[in-house]
Amino acid sequence: AYSAAGLDAPLSSLLGRYVEAWEAADSAALVATLREDVRLTMPPLALWLQGRSDIQAFLDGYLFASMKPFRVRMLPVRANASPAFAVYQMDASGTYRAAALQVLSVEQGAICEIHDFLIFDDKLFSSFGLPLTA
Repeated sequence: AYSAAGLDAPLSSLLGRYVEAWEAADSAALVATLREDVRLTMPPLALWLQGRSDIQAFLDGYLFASMKPFRVRMLPVRANASPAFAVYQMDASGTYRAAALQVLSVEQGAICEIHDFLIFDDKLFSSFGLPLTA
């Protein structure tokens, strides 16, 4: 189960369900943690999605379909006083490599924003003191 120091039980539970959904590539469980008007960005790409249905369509039609199997591990961190996750994606050799830093906003018990900063070099993870493989 997910836990992080200083989080209340409802937020810890929400983030735990969010991580479990990503790690299982379960779009239905993932969107269940999101507010209806949620926004998703993926800097530096010009991608901006709004709403659960658009995000679920993106996950099922593109992201989770991009690698079979789609496997990630997520390590909790904090960024700008917000819950965040270092995302490591499994490559073809079975190694989990730095892929993104997700920064979340949570309101009224649901995730309302996901800013998924994609990793193209080691600078972002290094600035957080994070390893490049997990």
